[in-house]
Amino acid sequence: MKYIFLLFLSLSLFAQESTPVALIVHGLNSKPKAMDAYAQIFKEMKIKTYQVSLTGHSDIINQCKEDLKQIKAHDWPNDVLRIYEEIKTKYPNSPIYFVGHSLGGLLGSTLLNQKKVYFEKMILLAPALNVNLSAHLMRIPLDPSNYVPSFTPIEYSANESTVMAIYQALFEIYDEFHENLKPNHINIPTLVFLDPEDELISFDNTQKFIQKNELTNWNLVKVRKSKGALFDYHHLLHDERTMGKESWGKIKMQIIDFINQ
Repeated sequence: MKYIFLLFLSLSLFAQESTPVALIVHGLNSKPKAMDAYAQIFKEMKIKTYQVSLTGHSDIINQCKEDLKQIKAHDWPNDVLRIYEEIKTKYPNSPIYFVGHSLGGLLGSTLLNQKKVYFEKMILLAPALNVNLSAHLMRIPLDPSNYVPSFTPIEYSANESTVMAIYQALFEIYDEFHENLKPNHINIPTLVFLDPEDELISFDNTQKFIQKNELTNWNLVKVRKSKGALFDYHHLLHDERTMGKESWGKIKMQIIDFINQ
């Protein structure tokens, strides 16, 4: 009986250690729960999910607004790294799948480029790796405490307005990523979803980025909103409400097929 118990215990510990995990990171000024629909996809696949809440962001509107004035570029990567290390401690032998929207995609790619993390696969949703000209206008040097309006619908927005400090932090991370890019570090199986009409991220430049750096394991998928999408903001790729039933269904199936490959 003693040996049967030890065998059962060993099998239980192995099952726990090899449980696949999804690490999910929201975008700039988005509620962490804006990524709930992606978490649900993984839960339905029996994959454990961890959703990161970045400094200055909360599911309660404006709760962390004042924290944004003190934000530093290292805060957000550290937020992700802290949860990653928690996962590695609890599930040391488990494959980790990364999912990141916009800023979240930049953070995962940056940490991977720095070899601070290792992901089995990545799913990047409108990742802030190649922002367009209008987004670059946020580089204009202004008082970091100056507030600017948020264009994210209130249902998904962490704050009704943001401060210039968060854009300065974002571009500091963005520049570090590109200046120190080592393509072989990030060339893991990666699915990139991007709407060609995205207001902030350039589809053409993202495509060129993948080709120039010979990211042969990256697959750029063109997505468009379908009938029933409630918002005309193309940077939002969060769920059926933001994408429409048909488009969301396609994204969901592509993710499931990608993870199962």
